[in-house]
Amino acid sequence: MKKRFWAILLGAILVFSLLPATALAVPTETVENEKTFSFAAGKTTQADIDNALGAGAIELTSAEVGGETVYTIKLLKNITMAAGRDFRINEYNVGMSLPAVVLDLNGCTILSQSIGLITGGKLTIKDSAGGGGITYSTTSDKSSLVAISNNGELTIEGGTFTAQAGYAFTGYVAAVSTGASATCHIKGGKFVSNSSAVLSTGETTVSGGTFEAPYGMYAKSADGVPGTITIPADSTAVVNATSFAFVIQRDSKKQVDGKIIAEGAAYTAPNTVGGVGKPDTANDVSIAGGIYSAAPTGFTGEAAVAKIEKADGSGSKYAVGKASIEKAAADLAEGDIVTVQSGSVDLSNLPEKVQVKNDGSGIVTANGHSYEGADKQTENTNFA
Repeated sequence: MKKRFWAILLGAILVFSLLPATALAVPTETVENEKTFSFAAGKTTQADIDNALGAGAIELTSAEVGGETVYTIKLLKNITMAAGRDFRINEYNVGMSLPAVVLDLNGCTILSQSIGLITGGKLTIKDSAGGGGITYSTTSDKSSLVAISNNGELTIEGGTFTAQAGYAFTGYVAAVSTGASATCHIKGGKFVSNSSAVLSTGETTVSGGTFEAPYGMYAKSADGVPGTITIPADSTAVVNATSFAFVIQRDSKKQVDGKIIAEGAAYTAPNTVGGVGKPDTANDVSIAGGIYSAAPTGFTGEAAVAKIEKADGSGSKYAVGKASIEKAAADLAEGDIVTVQSGSVDLSNLPEKVQVKNDGSGIVTANGHSYEGADKQTENTNFA
């Protein structure tokens, strides 16, 4: 009997040790029907927070970083705002001079039928526990708002941000919206919307994250100043858009367009570029790198472009820029076809029987063999 008892006990310990930590975690509590809450760094105290949201909803701490005090507000419970109410951190009418803040979602959520979060000053959003996020969701068919309205200097490192508007008015609804004169750096996280994943009237940089929306990246101008979105070459962002990967909008009064510069990341969308208000998309959308499911024709300038066709029937894609083409070539297999449409490209370590075409005017080198442009190309080449 003793042997059997110890065998059962050890077995139970083994089973529990294999379970993920989240499976054993106590379900997070939720504070409901909250009024608008505004946090001002250096002014709002733990007592203020407890009076507004109840004890145990948020933990406030501070630390010296680079000679400056940084305040961290860590969510301990889910927060559901009352109708028409929102959560605010160093909001725009407080000013830009307040100390920096870190919002740690800590696996918890903020849910609002209005704007989920209004920000100002310097704010970093992270999600140390995973599974946390900010959601704007409404059943009203007249509401067009955002999950995050950024009016300061915002950095997003993690979390899920969702905007489900009752009326997905183009150019207004977004998972994260950056206003004029504000900046946003998205390093990670998931952004979901029934309109735009990212909306920028200020300056937005996207170096990581996953984006799911009809319009992936949307830039527009305000008062004659173009909003910009920049996706750097080393960006690991993944954009899944059901209409357009990029959209720019023209300010009809000032005749100024938003601008998008894409040097990296991966985009799956039926169309690469769209415009609202008849903008000059050819001039104000620049694609120098990245991998696209739709042809980025007319937006790549002098960048090399290659079409990749997979023999396994998974479809084709377009790689723009030397780094992206080399990255795509690393995943090639027997029977795949690489058609270089423009530029000079050097492909090495190609698998056996990958077909290479050169339809451009540059020089394509594949496994040490060089082939001139289309005017000198007479047949496809198989590399064994």
